[in-house]
Amino acid sequence: MARNNNQNANKGSRSDRVVPNAGALPTTNEDLLRSVINPLTQLITIKLEEDNYLLWKFQVENTIMGYGLEEFIHGTRIVPPRLVAGEVNPSYVHHQRQDRLLVSWLLSSISTSYLPQLIGCFSSHQIWTTIEQLFNS
Repeated sequence: MARNNNQNANKGSRSDRVVPNAGALPTTNEDLLRSVINPLTQLITIKLEEDNYLLWKFQVENTIMGYGLEEFIHGTRIVPPRLVAGEVNPSYVHHQRQDRLLVSWLLSSISTSYLPQLIGCFSSHQIWTTIEQLFNS
């Protein structure tokens, strides 16, 4: 009989357990970026080279747009003020982290022969516009 009580207790505890949804979607853009950095590198099959700009741009831009991050590269995302009431603004820090992750990913999709031309670009928008200028001139 003690065995039946243990079995019933176990059954009750199983139904009371909360199992996290492993397939849950990220709730913030930062979570999204962190969860997709490795898959992003797998989605882009080529690195930017002299002869493949249009193909590279097509893959990269569609991937970025698919994740809803195009405001960063197009420069339309509003950058929060760095300081609020004399304190560092958490929204600014969050924005900078998101952009730096995108910068890192973009740089990893570009051939090393073009990286020196991107030195001094500190945002994904600067990288994007510099690349466009290099290949559209």
